[in-house]
Amino acid sequence: MTIKERVRLYTTGAAIKGVIKILPKISDERWLSLVKGKVYKLRTREERDFLENLLVNLKKASARVSPAVRNKVVMNLINNAMIQGQPKRKAFAEKYGITPPNHLVISPTMKCNLKCYGCYAWEYSKKDDLPYDVCNRVIDEANDIGLYFFVITGGEPFVWENFFDFLERHNDSFFQIYTNGTAIDDKVAKKLAELGNAVPCISVEGFEKETAARRGEKTWGKIMDAMDALRENGVLFGYSATATRENNELIVSDELVDFFVSKGCFVGWYFNYIPIGREPNLDLMPTPEQRDYRRKRILEIRKTKNIIVADFWNDGNLVNGCMAGGKNYLHINVNGDV
Repeated sequence: MTIKERVRLYTTGAAIKGVIKILPKISDERWLSLVKGKVYKLRTREERDFLENLLVNLKKASARVSPAVRNKVVMNLINNAMIQGQPKRKAFAEKYGITPPNHLVISPTMKCNLKCYGCYAWEYSKKDDLPYDVCNRVIDEANDIGLYFFVITGGEPFVWENFFDFLERHNDSFFQIYTNGTAIDDKVAKKLAELGNAVPCISVEGFEKETAARRGEKTWGKIMDAMDALRENGVLFGYSATATRENNELIVSDELVDFFVSKGCFVGWYFNYIPIGREPNLDLMPTPEQRDYRRKRILEIRKTKNIIVADFWNDGNLVNGCMAGGKNYLHINVNGDV
C-alpha cells in the first residue's frame, strides 16, 4: 500500500468516525457523499442501487439504536469491512493470485434447542463444538487479509457458551447472526446493545400458524418477545424466512413485511427450501414460477418498504452469480472443514 493510499484511508476513517454522533441528523445526500464512493467498486446499476439503499437505511436506523450499535455499524461494518479492508484484500490477491472472499460464514456449534424439519444442522454431530481457539484464529487471520464481516450460523449460536466472549474479543469486526430467537430475552438484548457489533436475524416461516408448524407451538411468542427486547434496547435486528411451496407468497406479502417493519426489523433475508436434513420433502420446494414471483416481489419491496431485503437465491445478479468456493464467501463448519 502506498503512502498516498494510507493517508487516504486514514482521513476517510477519521471523517467517518466524526459523523457517528450526528449521523441521524445529517442528510442522506451528505452521508452518501462521504461513504458511497469509497466502498466496494460496483459494476452494475442494480448493485449500486442496493448499496445506496443499504447505506441510507443504516443512517435512518442509527436514530433508534444504542450508541454502541451506531458506533460499530459505522466503524466496523462500513469503515472496516467496506473501506479499510479493501486494500488488504487487494494486496492478498496480488501476492497470491487468488481473490479472497469479502465475508466468511462460521458455524461454531450445531447444538440447537429446536427440531425443525428440513434443517441441515441435523446432518452434523451435536457432540462437539468448533474449538474456541480455532474460532478466534479464523477471525484473526481473516482480519489480517481484510475481512471484517462475518455470518454466524449453526445450530443455534446463542446456546454456544463462548458466544458473548467471542463477540467481545473481536470488537473491530461485525457479525450477522442467524438464530431461532428463543434464547433472546431482555438480558441478552442488553448485552447485544452494549457490544454493538452483532445483528441477529430471527427465523420465521410466516406468521404464528406457519412458524408453529415447523418450529413448535410456543416459538412464535418467544420470537415476538425477542424482537420487542431487541427493539427496546436499541439493537439492530431482522428476520429470516425459508420459502416453501406452501408459504412462498405469504412471506413476501405486504401484510407480513409491514408487520415485521412495525416490529422494528431492519433487514429481511429469504432462502429457498432445500430438501436436506431432518425429514426432507421434495414437495415443499417452491416451483420455478413461485421463485420468479418472489424475485419480482423482492424488487417491489425494496422500492416501497422501509427495510432491506435480500434473497439468497434470486439476488445472484448482485454478487455476479454463485459466491461459493471462496469467490465471495467461505463457510467453515463445526468440524473445521471449509
